Amino acid sequence: MTWKNTQTRTSTAEAKRWARAVKARDRFKCVTCGYQGTDGKGDVQADHRQPVAEGGQQYDPANGQTLCTPCHKTKTAEETARGLARTGRKLPPEQHPGTITPPTSHAETPTVQPKHTYAMPWDDPSRSTTDPRIAAYGPTGKP
Repeated sequence: MTWKNTQTRTSTAEAKRWARAVKARDRFKCVTCGYQGTDGKGDVQADHRQPVAEGGQQYDPANGQTLCTPCHKTKTAEETARGLARTGRKLPPEQHPGTITPPTSHAETPTVQPKHTYAMPWDDPSRSTTDPRIAAYGPTGKP
């Protein structure tokens, strides 16, 4: 998954040409279950018979086949399981970039968490201000 402004392996012009050629050759029909897809609808995908990660040719139409979405998901899950078993890795749960906290080193002192979290600085009663525009609102938030 990409977050913004990056090109993936399947978003290049060459990959799109390959996918169009494979689907057109198979007449938009799933080679596994026989589902008849429609050009431009997105209900069938071009898939590599032998995965690129396992030595298959990236843009060779002979290494391509047309699969419907459910068949493609099933095949991709099987390939992912094989790849994880081969490398011995487990995938960590994906985090949204906004929720990722940077790692801290042991040299840093731990930060003290405040007892209360205030949405706005003027909501914090321990904080004093000399600005009359903020001080006028007081603890109730009303002037």
